[in-house]
Amino acid sequence: MPVPDALRTLSHDPAFWADYFFRATPAADPDPADLRATFPIAGGYALVLDLDREYGTYALGLRTPGGSEPIPMAWDDRSRWHPHGLLWPELDLIGRVVALDDPSLPHPGLPVALLCRFAPITPEDDAAAVRDLLGAALRSLRVPVPPAEQEPLFPYSPRVLTEEQVADYLQVPGEGWPARCGTPAATSSPSTSWPSLCGWPGRGWPGWAPSRGAPSGSARSPGGVSRRRSWPRWRPPDVTTRRSSTR
Repeated sequence: MPVPDALRTLSHDPAFWADYFFRATPAADPDPADLRATFPIAGGYALVLDLDREYGTYALGLRTPGGSEPIPMAWDDRSRWHPHGLLWPELDLIGRVVALDDPSLPHPGLPVALLCRFAPITPEDDAAAVRDLLGAALRSLRVPVPPAEQEPLFPYSPRVLTEEQVADYLQVPGEGWPARCGTPAATSSPSTSWPSLCGWPGRGWPGWAPSRGAPSGSARSPGGVSRRRSWPRWRPPDVTTRRSSTR
């Protein structure tokens, strides 16, 4: 099953999302500690999300036809994050494709909620429309609260995501990175890897070597650099560029 039952069950628990979006201290011994969700796209390609709940690390990769393990795309944790690997038009399309393939994952729903951390809101996006989409995805995960005399539907908690929590999580994608980091069209070329535009070392990417360290005292960058609206041109691991930054 592309999305394991354990993850589907956890998705209805507000405590899971508080942990997933770094709003709470990770549980000492989460159960299960490791999860993998696979979102088939087309032609044998799929996005793969690995959740390490013990260490609070979430990694996104691209599985290619015939590939055994996904190619790293982005990751998010509490120390050396590098999360921005998708555009919102791409994520919207991914959600629609997944829903067609698996009616138990309607759109907007769990795929959008899980992958939103990897999709920054860029200047070309309609921020209000993006947050409407994400809000609908999060609210879709609510389950009816049973009456007090009825046994809870789930062993962990009968609670559901509140509007306050949804409003908080709508800020996860963030906005404005290009404005803080420089306009890519003016600072980059087709052969420039986009993390290097802002001094990110790109550790963990196949074939990349650090050009310079992350800026001293830098904060998490709340947006993406690429302005392309089409799927990135994926290359073999020995190629040093991930995505062209040309318009």
